[in-house]
Parts: sequence; structure tokens; C-alpha cells
Amino acid sequence: MIFNLLGFLYIIPLLISNTFYWDDYKRSLSGDYGWEGDGRPLADLFVFLLTENTINLDIAPLPLLLSLPALAIAAVIISKKLFPNETLLKKTILSTPILVNPLFLGNISFRFECWIMSLTQLFAVAAALLYRNNGIKGYIYRTVILVVLLSTYQASLNFYYALCFMVFIFSVMNNNSLKDALVCLLTDASLMVASFVLYKITVIPFVHFHDYASGHNSILKVNADIFNKILKNTYTLFKLQWKLPTPYTISMAFLAIISIFSPIIKNSQFRKPNKCIILLAIIAFIFLTPGLCLLLDNPVGADRIFLGFPALLMFLFYMGMSSSWKILGVSMISLNLFTAVSTCYAYGNVLRQEADYRDVVSTAIINKLLENGYQFGDKVIVLGQERAAPANVPALASNRTLRALVPRILGDHDVWGYYVLAKQGLPLNFPSDSEIDAAKMKMAVLTPIYNDFRFYIYKTGAEFIVYVMTEPSPT
Repeated sequence: MIFNLLGFLYIIPLLISNTFYWDDYKRSLSGDYGWEGDGRPLADLFVFLLTENTINLDIAPLPLLLSLPALAIAAVIISKKLFPNETLLKKTILSTPILVNPLFLGNISFRFECWIMSLTQLFAVAAALLYRNNGIKGYIYRTVILVVLLSTYQASLNFYYALCFMVFIFSVMNNNSLKDALVCLLTDASLMVASFVLYKITVIPFVHFHDYASGHNSILKVNADIFNKILKNTYTLFKLQWKLPTPYTISMAFLAIISIFSPIIKNSQFRKPNKCIILLAIIAFIFLTPGLCLLLDNPVGADRIFLGFPALLMFLFYMGMSSSWKILGVSMISLNLFTAVSTCYAYGNVLRQEADYRDVVSTAIINKLLENGYQFGDKVIVLGQERAAPANVPALASNRTLRALVPRILGDHDVWGYYVLAKQGLPLNFPSDSEIDAAKMKMAVLTPIYNDFRFYIYKTGAEFIVYVMTEPSPT
């Protein structure tokens, strides 16, 4: 109940913004979930059970509200299994990062599938922390849960193994048998591999992969170039991962310093943990944030894959609260949570302002097309990329997280501009690659039939070219 209340206070700005995110434009118009083609057939099934509909029925904000109990249950499991002897207040603070962190904002922004991503975080927690002492029966339960996870949202596997590593490192820091801890960690990895095999045998044969899924889900081939590709993935993903608000990054850096250099208080569950082990654990948690995505041939370059991030935060929070430098540790945790909350509130406002401005510009484009002779069925080719809403320019200039999360959809970026205009009444009529290339060449010789600081319109026969201005025209 406490976590649901805290979570609700956190997501209020997203509820108020009520906007369409990247894929939401397509799903709202196509009536197609599309997750089965990404290797996630159970995501389609879960939403079907929720809406009782075979097409994509928009029931927002219910999916966002459903994210809260899913994550709350996951938080309760974490608190009972990882921090069983702590007070209710401490358990609540330690569990909060499962939702309250900037790298999860992209996941809960999706209008249709935010609760699916939250549900798979619960599956990851269940597979990592439940049934660990149930022998063969426990292994079977955990493997089945992992197959369900893979069939719902594969990236949550990062959270599963990050939690398994937390179990391992807590065991080592408690001076338990290193051999037994390693056996448990290898068992966790074996269950993950077994779930991959079962997923490939029982699910993949019935999935019709889209190009997007095929291009982003293939595992690196073992050859002479594998280490170079892993290094490239590491550089790409870490560069994206650390586009966090500056105070947030500072709080994590100080918590890491406290974890390594501060003495542990006597009533902690740890028994004289080795400082080198703590340092190596923090490094491992950082790499487990993108986790298995580092081993993909072409990982998705978006914040939503960093689902192992809460494990890093929980570890730093726990060490900060168990430190002899407790006042500094609690101060840094407070700074971390306050920055995450304030970022979410700013983010909700920025999303809404961007959507409002996008609607204004797309409506203006439709009106100018009609004024200049557009007829239903005429070809419209959209080029360029929308500029930031004027009200968002200061926020995007000062906040790296917002720049990474706020979509710039109106234009030719991943064809989303066509869906934006379709929401204003323009029919979906996608141009071919050759038509797009030809349009770019025509712009160099044609005189626009209309232009302002937001967009240009060119016409040739029954074809209209709309060029959206990324920045205002100097004239």
C-alpha cells in the first residue's frame, strides 16, 4: 500500500500529460499490437485479456495505473528476500528504485505497454528470488517464469541476472562459502540459458518476426571480431546510460565512494566486507545495467533496455544506509530520489508541451496542404525533423535525460511523421525509398508553395513534399 501510494505520487505528471509516445501513434491507428512480431506473443495475450479485444483498444491511463501494483508486489518480494531484517522505512527506501529512477521513465511512457514492461520486472524478481530453496521443483518454476518473461519483454532478463548477482554478492559479503555462492550464481545462469532454449523451441517457431526484432535480437556470433563488437556495444550503451541529471550522477558517485571507503556499522548484516569486493561489485552492477544487451549484435539504443539499473541503485542505497557515514549516505539517497522525482515532473510537462506543439504544427500542415490543392490520395512525403516546442527549449538545453527521452516525431524519423499527420486526417500512404530520395533532390530545384519558420511545402503534380524545420529559418 505504501509503495502504491508513493508510486502514484511519482507518476501523476505522466497521467496528466496523457500523451502518445513513439509506438503509440502507430498502435492507435493500426489497431495492431505488434508485439508478437517482436518475439513477445504473451504481451499481446495479456493486453487481450485486459481489453477483451483483438485490436489495440486504448484504455489509458489504466495501463500506467496497473504498473503500480505489479512493481509494488515486486518491491515487497525484494524487501522480504534481500532485506528481511530491515525496518519498514528502510525496506521502502531500498525498494523504491524499481520505479523511481530516470532510466525507467521511457518504459512507463508507452501508453499501451507500460504495464507489460512493469509486469516483466515482476517476473524477473520472481524468477530471481522465489523458489531458490525448492530443489528441482524450484528450478522448474523459475525456468518457466523466465520463459514467460522472454515471451513478454526480453530486456527484463537484465534485471533477473542483476538480482541474482545481488544474492551472490550479499552471500559473499556475509562471509558465507564462496564456493556455494558461485554454484548458486552459475545455477542462476544455467536456468537463464535453459529458458532461452525452451523459448526458442516452444515460442519462436510460432512467431513471425518483424524486421525490427530480427535486427535487434540476434546474439553475437563467436568469431575473431566478437570482442571488438562487445567493446563497441559497451561504449554505445554506456554513453547513452549516463545521460542522467547531474545531481543524480553526483549522488550515485558519492554513494559509491561511501560504499568503498566508509566502515560498515556494527549492526549491519555484513561481517567485515572486503573493500575490493565492494568495488568489484559496483563495477559488475554497472555492467549488469544493460546486461545481456551487451552481447547482442545490434542492441536497441534506448533507455528502456537498462532494466538492471534498479539493482545498482538498491546496492548503493543499502551500503549508504549501512555506512558509518550515515548522514552523508542518507543525504545522497535523498538527493537521488528528489532528483528522480523532479525529473519525472519536468518530463511530464515537457511531454505534454511537445505534444501540444506537435498538434499545432501538424494541423497547420494539413490546412496548408488543403489550401494549396491537396486531394485525398495525393502523395505526401514528409522530410526533416520537428524542432523542440518553444516552451521546452530551456528544459532540453539543461537536462540530458529529457533530451534523450522526449521524442521528436514529426518528420521522416522512422516514418512517425506519417502517423502524426494521419491523426489529423491525412491517409497513411507511405512513400518508397526511391520516392524519398527523389523528393530530396526535387527540393533543391523547386520553389516552395508555402513556407514559414516551422515547415516548407513543395508541390509537383499530385505529389506534395513537406519539409519540417529542425530549427527556425534564419529569414
